Amino acid sequence: MNEILIKILATALTLSQVTTAPDAVKTRFDPVQDRSQVVDLLRAGCAHVRKAFDIESINLDDLIATAMDDPQALKSDVPVFRGINFRDLHTAYRQFCRNETIPDSPIDIARVITFYNDYAAKLWGRAPRIGPETDDRFCGSFRLWWPDERPLPHHETPMALALRDGRAVRNQAVIIERPDGSRVTVLVNIDPICDDNGHLVGAINTFLDTTASTKVEAK
Repeated sequence: MNEILIKILATALTLSQVTTAPDAVKTRFDPVQDRSQVVDLLRAGCAHVRKAFDIESINLDDLIATAMDDPQALKSDVPVFRGINFRDLHTAYRQFCRNETIPDSPIDIARVITFYNDYAAKLWGRAPRIGPETDDRFCGSFRLWWPDERPLPHHETPMALALRDGRAVRNQAVIIERPDGSRVTVLVNIDPICDDNGHLVGAINTFLDTTASTKVEAK
């Protein structure tokens, strides 16, 4: 199981939680005890996406089979596909979207959980505090700054504003300061999540680490 598929499934785990159980999102899972829960979440998320995008009637299996049989479709010289193991990705589709039991599946849920648990904490330099009475419910960063070095309080972060106003955020630059004083620059993209009645129930936040390119531009 390669790293790209691990990242895809970890992202899917996040999406699955905010779309199917926004009031019970977990930031950490036990790699042993929570495997079944993670599998159930991934399956629920796939079912939700298929329903939300009205693709339940499309024969995805035929489309995927055609792609798998076409050598050109699996060529790794297409930049966006480079490094993806399509056969493992197809197995993940069968396992989580068709709810099939796959003998000797190459999908290692423990590795997906480990990546999910660790990635944001590595970016922030800390694990977030959990609970409704902490500002970490908006962002797990130790301290935040605007690109012009103005302090950014947690309750005024793009995530806090998105949850307050229900607005999407696109490519907002933010500086994250870790407890050890090191900093990273990220682009923040946030999409509100609404229930079937249109009520705002949460939001999903993705980061793009632009620290290296930002330093180059500053020179």
